Amino acid sequence: MTKIKILHRYDILPPANSVPTTTLPLTFFDIPWLLFSPMQRLFFYDFPQSLESFTQTTLPLLVRSLSLCLRRFFPFASSLVLPLAPPQKPFILYSDSDSLSLTVADSAADFADLVSNEPYDATHDVCNRELHRDKLYGPFSKHYLLNGRSLRNRLRI
Repeated sequence: MTKIKILHRYDILPPANSVPTTTLPLTFFDIPWLLFSPMQRLFFYDFPQSLESFTQTTLPLLVRSLSLCLRRFFPFASSLVLPLAPPQKPFILYSDSDSLSLTVADSAADFADLVSNEPYDATHDVCNRELHRDKLYGPFSKHYLLNGRSLRNRLRI
């Protein structure tokens, strides 16, 4: 089993006082998606420099860039509110304490194997259920594991 080392966990907020408390109504096209489980994704990047270089130079710039992006794209850090009263409709609410979560991890796994389309032994999969039993995890959908419907059903577990 490939080991994963969590390097950092961030709760990224927009710059202070850049976004007021805001509500956004859901559109007709948003409503059907309420029936589906939320999706999280894993992104793999091959960083050819040292881990120290990444954590001291690239990672702070990435966090700062995400924070600045949230000025315009604050709904990514907001919450979905589902009112209990029937006449009220669901809406998106952004408040000052809302943030976007980012987890950065390192792995000794072969990057080429992780991102290839070739079949490989599923017991060496980087993302297993043991990683964060009590946390949400990003579904890692390889073609050998799931199709679209299977992925949707897997998210319900």
